Amino acid sequence: MSRMVLDEAARELLEQQIDDAVQLMVTLVPIYRNPDVKSELHFEDEATFILGFISGDIIGSFTTKFISQFKRPATTGEILQAITILISSAREIREAIFKTG
Repeated sequence: MSRMVLDEAARELLEQQIDDAVQLMVTLVPIYRNPDVKSELHFEDEATFILGFISGDIIGSFTTKFISQFKRPATTGEILQAITILISSAREIREAIFKTG
């Protein structure tokens, strides 16, 4: 496993994905709080569901944009560091979920 530290440009890219996801809460949270949607998707705790959804979206967007920006895929180490940074941002994301809707 390659353990490359995210450089400043890659960290900025990840932070932008996190910021974009927090802004997306205004649209997403009301959709997933809809009882019909919750029933159809079979989940009860919308905050946990949305946090998981957004976390996947952030990492997916980060890895896609990483390839576009750096002309190579992120290493396993870079992805793991991105996930670690994302986990440390979970409080901010969760607060955005609760403040919306």
